[in-house]
Amino acid sequence: VAGIVLLRRRKVGGSGDAGSQSLDEGQPVKVLTWREDGTARVFYRGAEWDAELAASETDHDGQFYIKSIHGSILVLTKQKPN
Repeated sequence: VAGIVLLRRRKVGGSGDAGSQSLDEGQPVKVLTWREDGTARVFYRGAEWDAELAASETDHDGQFYIKSIHGSILVLTKQKPN
């Protein structure tokens, strides 16, 4: 499903990254596990995704939201983007 969404965005003229108009931005994710390198595995839209923090100093507790998407990696933030 994620691959189809990314391919459709490319066909429409978007880059490989989801732009600032992404419908995914600001959506909450459920963190399944944190890895030692600071990345995470999250559950979003019925599937597991790899994720990284937008700011490395962010603690790993609480709710996270999608700030952006780089390829197939979700970039997370503690504050819900507008």
